[in-house]
Amino acid sequence: MKRALVVVAVVAIGCKDKPAAEPVPAPQAQAGGSAAAGLASLRTLPAIDLVGYLSGNYHTASNNPAMYADLDRKVFVMMGKHGKAEVPLDKPDDATTAFESFLVLHGYAADGRPPTDDHQKVMVDGKEMVVVTTDELFPEMPADLRAHFSDAQNDALYHTRPHDGYALLAEKEPVVWAYTATLEVLAPGVARQFPVEKASDAMALFRSLVKPR
Repeated sequence: MKRALVVVAVVAIGCKDKPAAEPVPAPQAQAGGSAAAGLASLRTLPAIDLVGYLSGNYHTASNNPAMYADLDRKVFVMMGKHGKAEVPLDKPDDATTAFESFLVLHGYAADGRPPTDDHQKVMVDGKEMVVVTTDELFPEMPADLRAHFSDAQNDALYHTRPHDGYALLAEKEPVVWAYTATLEVLAPGVARQFPVEKASDAMALFRSLVKPR
């Protein structure tokens, strides 16, 4: 059974200027040549493993859901802390509609829709607080997923900003990903940011960049 902790200092209900689920930023990238070497070591990773780590789907601390176009397999792939889904590449409208719902599930107010928050609430000293599990506070990648990465790749990912990691993927395949209250669309020669409330605009750009082979 998972243990549960009441996070009093961090997640108090009633703070209206913050989303229900706040994305957790990854550590900053290494400086200088070590950062470049770290990113280079990630170029051989399959897209699904790179996105699995960066998005939080592989039980990392991130909450940066993403969708990319797997042009070889002819599917859109979306990944995040709460799951993974695929949509055929010939159904781009279905894919982007599904991804907007996926964002809401992960605490992002896509197109102004109230984000999902299914955490248990308790009263502490007259204030409503959110209950989170220790797994949420201290996620640990399972051994079978950890085996997908070399020690050097795992270290490089830990020190890589999500933007830089997703930009690596975007050298080959278009990707859209979320952080804080922002969506970023990346593709060769393209890097555009949109407020999450303008998710439909981001999805339209993403669809325009997908060129099936």
